[in-house]
Amino acid sequence: MCSICEFRAARHVLTEAGAATPLDLAQARRRSVAVLGDVMQSLGVSVSAAPGGALRLRRADGVEALVADTDAVWHACEALLGAAFDPLHI
Repeated sequence: MCSICEFRAARHVLTEAGAATPLDLAQARRRSVAVLGDVMQSLGVSVSAAPGGALRLRRADGVEALVADTDAVWHACEALLGAAFDPLHI
């Protein structure tokens, strides 16, 4: 499984199982957001953490989408780009 597929959603997920403290959990989330951001950067979309475990996607022109989890990221990216998107073909 790739690190993007393991991205933390708003609920507890497998990749957080090793997070023994809130600090560990926050560090895992930062790493996940960074990995996802690296992937999306090539498409001209930035990613940042939002309150409640949500994610904010933003195009360079300022249009943005707020999503709850990784599955929603891919759908929102397609909406922002106006084209089909497959994260495995970047």
